[in-house]
Amino acid sequence: MNYSMSSFAIGNPPEVPYNSHGSSSTALTNVLLNGSEPRPNMTGDNALSTTESPMPPTFQDSLVKTVVLILLFTISFIGNTATLIQMYRVRKRRSTINTLIVNLAVADLIVTFFCMAAEAVWALTVQWVAGVAMCKMLRFIQGTGLLVSTYITVVISLDRCCVIIDPISRNKAPQRVRIMIIMSWFLSALFSIPQALLFSVHRGPFKEDFYQCVDILGYPSPAYKKLYNIFCMIIQFFLPLTLMIIAYGLIFFTISRKSKEFGEPENVSNSSDQREHSGRSHVRSGLLRKAKRKALRMSLFIVIAFFVCWLPYYVVFTGFAFGHWTSLDPSLMSGLTFVGLTNSILNPIIYGAFQLCKVPNNPRLVWRTIVSKPSSNDFMYILPMEIKMGNKGRLRIRSNSNQLYLQTSSS
Repeated sequence: MNYSMSSFAIGNPPEVPYNSHGSSSTALTNVLLNGSEPRPNMTGDNALSTTESPMPPTFQDSLVKTVVLILLFTISFIGNTATLIQMYRVRKRRSTINTLIVNLAVADLIVTFFCMAAEAVWALTVQWVAGVAMCKMLRFIQGTGLLVSTYITVVISLDRCCVIIDPISRNKAPQRVRIMIIMSWFLSALFSIPQALLFSVHRGPFKEDFYQCVDILGYPSPAYKKLYNIFCMIIQFFLPLTLMIIAYGLIFFTISRKSKEFGEPENVSNSSDQREHSGRSHVRSGLLRKAKRKALRMSLFIVIAFFVCWLPYYVVFTGFAFGHWTSLDPSLMSGLTFVGLTNSILNPIIYGAFQLCKVPNNPRLVWRTIVSKPSSNDFMYILPMEIKMGNKGRLRIRSNSNQLYLQTSSS
């Protein structure tokens, strides 16, 4: 049995050799230091025996990792804090997406402080010096933060899917989103409890006394560890990714189907009615095309960011979990860990770019909204557009059939 350590996600690659850090709370913690030191093994379940007695990793070995983690921390802290500030400024505009973005930013800040900042400090101290209680607490909080960040991303996908598929149920959206948010936090905390039970502080096999926060003695047998790692991969990567793909697949299917329906005018006897219907269909089709392009861009960024950031780590994680790989360069594992953590940096950028557009304070600009009246065979959506007004411009609302128009006129 190797004295192994992990990275920052729930679970732990079974045979990543011990270097300087222990396993972490989610599947991403730290294989953070010393890629060149000998890698002694442990034998037995409660003893640390080794044929070599190397020196523990040095301060110089951890410097690069510390610098990278501090850089990630700075970018993530600025981005997610800016998101929360912007959400506070528009707090009067109550919407489900704003609520979800706030929760996502909070979860990413937990990752920022307890994964990035805490690991940077740990890299500086080289060994674990905070005691058993802090070891268990850190692993639990790390796991909760990473899972919540992932699950809120899934909830955003599911919420957008519900809005597109059943727009009439918009009144139920706040309650639905509230329940999903509560479940996300609850399940994240629940799934992170094993981390607090498995991790503890143990002495490493070095000439000097050297202690780390690891889970090497937490499993009754290697089989239990493998099962737990598989479970962690499912709840943190494969299941969320599958749900997001299904949700956005349904969104594209629904928008495409509704676009075709609006593009086919019904047979009417009156020619003026036919022209009016054709005009409404043209407007609807144009708006749907814009909505489809926006949904496509946003969904691609969301899924690709999650997929790209976490896939490399979980490819390696899967190799260890199924016993195909027995050793790994710690520097490579550190790099994969850093890539996974960048997901918390990309989230505020993605959602900020698509959702946090400020309404201009310029009094010459107003918002025009075209609203289609919903029916059993209709699709409801709202698209904001900017229009310019003259110094003495006035707004006039005109109702035409099933649509409302906001028009401008100057006196």
